[in-house]
Amino acid sequence: MVSKKIIVSLLLLVLAVVFTCGCFTATVHSTVESDATISYYRMDVETTQFVYNMVKEQAKEDGYSSVQSYMLAESENQGDFKYSESWDGDTVTMSFESTAILESDDADKLRIEKVDGMMVYEDSRFATNEEIDTSDDYSKAMLSGIGVHYYLEMPGTIVESNADIVDGKKAEWHLSGSDAFSTPIQATSEIPTLPVSGFTGLLAIAGFACAVGICLRCRD
Repeated sequence: MVSKKIIVSLLLLVLAVVFTCGCFTATVHSTVESDATISYYRMDVETTQFVYNMVKEQAKEDGYSSVQSYMLAESENQGDFKYSESWDGDTVTMSFESTAILESDDADKLRIEKVDGMMVYEDSRFATNEEIDTSDDYSKAMLSGIGVHYYLEMPGTIVESNADIVDGKKAEWHLSGSDAFSTPIQATSEIPTLPVSGFTGLLAIAGFACAVGICLRCRD
């Protein structure tokens, strides 16, 4: 059984550099379970070689030998996360994926909890309280190259969210420009319970089996 591990804001290690340079697309897949844990989490950051080299230089300045060691630096157990890179010309994709069940102890950045019988999920790690400058052409050009695509699966039917698309237990956010910095990912879903009909059916089968056993013993 895989033990639960804590998500510390690992994304900020790379996003702090990427945000300041612009030109990136982040794609996140997150699956939440009914016990308020994340059973699957993956983030792919697609950016330019220029931005990647800045991340690499930042890693060296902080004493790390590679971007991989930099990305995994705050993990208590590096085996709980997997990091990989892929290259296509000038485009670099940095992928970060969990290999263990995850839970959060930082509600300011990642909130997963049961409230009044519902599951509440909020991911604010992309959002910032700082004002985004859109007053000049350079700032507008930088923001135009930023995108966040977030795919979330909750344990039950989603009843409230700020998502662009909701389909049952699944929701999608497609953010660009300044919206990527100002929009927290928020969703509230039902929490599934053990189906009564299925449980009753199991009791009926068990009762039938006991009855057959008694009849067979009586015959003997």
